[in-house]
This record gives sequence, structure tokens and C-alpha cells, in this order.
Amino acid sequence: MRRIVAALAALLVLVACDANPATTSPSSPPASPAESTNLPQAAVTALQTQHDAWQFTVTTYESGSPNFSRTIVGTQSQSSPSALSFTVTQSRKPDMRYVRIGTDVWFDTGTGAFTKSKASDNYVNMDFQPYFFESFVSAAETEGYEFQPVGADTVSGVATTHHRLADPDIQGIVMNMTDITPADWGADLWVSNADGSLLRLAWGPQSLDKAQDQAGFDYLVTSVDCDCSIEPPRAGGSQ
Repeated sequence: MRRIVAALAALLVLVACDANPATTSPSSPPASPAESTNLPQAAVTALQTQHDAWQFTVTTYESGSPNFSRTIVGTQSQSSPSALSFTVTQSRKPDMRYVRIGTDVWFDTGTGAFTKSKASDNYVNMDFQPYFFESFVSAAETEGYEFQPVGADTVSGVATTHHRLADPDIQGIVMNMTDITPADWGADLWVSNADGSLLRLAWGPQSLDKAQDQAGFDYLVTSVDCDCSIEPPRAGGSQ
């Protein structure tokens, strides 16, 4: 997990938080700038302000012996108090679970039972911070990098515009990496045409065979404005 933290910190800094692949659609692109250095931040802000809650799925691609992947499935709520719930799944390992409501936190590192803590707990942050929305999205805010429109697309049934980092910038990122080309590196985001919300973000290597120390991920919003309240885990370890 610390590999993801190091990857995000080494890549970029943002001030802000298996999915079905998107399919092409003839929908029109939004009336937004063709290129933007703050598009990730603007898209995150739109998602957080235009929608009360959303569900998401994340797939990670991480280096190891052998390389491995994690799947994170969860819900984020912007209601008062804000809340977040997710489960981290990895092959041949017990699931890890995390629930935060306001500043109260319940976490399960794979024991099958929740422990109650606070969001300020450094131990909790060390184990679970890599999977927070802010940590994933922070990897897409770069040092003056420009995201350019690629074309119309559909994500989770919503008309979007697909944007990708300019080729020279991607080449600069991967030039000193082993056995990886710009085509292997995700530097893409999909933004809702209706309200500018972030609906998908892919960053870093996008397959297990290309996994690097800088872990890759694909964050997908699977539904917005869902009726999905987040409750404290019940006694006995269930949520």
C-alpha cells in the first residue's frame, strides 16, 4: 500500500479526495476549454458540489513478485456529515474494509472485525489513505500539464468527453521507465458533458504486465446521486 502512496507523491500534487469499459457515443462535447491545466481539479469540484453521493470502483496495477491488482468498491457521500465506505479486495488475501462518518472511523485490516478509531489516527491513514478519493485523484494534477480532448464517450450511461494528457508530457513521464511506452501509460479522464463532473480517471500503467513502482489505477464512478446511506458497522464485524 505504501507503494501507492509513494507513487502518488512522486507523480503529482492536488489541492483537493472491475469496471465496465466506456463505449463510444455520438454525444456532443461540453462547452469547456479545449485544453486545461486544472481540468482534474475542476472535474473533482463539480462531482463534489453537483452530486450528493456516488458509488465507485477502482482497479489498481501494482508491481511485486508477481505483479498484483486490487479492486476497491465503495460509496462516497457529501451529506452532512460527509461519509465514505469501501472494501479492498486482493486475490488470496482477506478483504480490508473502511467506514468513515464525519470524523469517526471503523476499519478492518483483514481480521474480519471492525476496530473503531478517528480519521486523525495516523495508523488508519497509513493503511487506508491510499484508497481515499482525494489520494487517487491527486495523481492527475500535474506541473502545468495540459489535458486535451480526445472525443465523445459514455461512462456508466452518462455522456462524457474523454481527455488525455498531451503526448510530450506522457513521453517525459515514461522515458526512464522499464519496458513501458506512452501507449501503456494511463493519463486520461472522462468528464460529464452535463455538469463537468469527473466520472472516470485512469493514471499510470494499465495492465499487470506493465506494472511499475509507480502503481497504476482506474477510478470509475458507477452511479451518482444514489440512495446509498452509509451506516456504522454493526456488532460482530458486519457493516
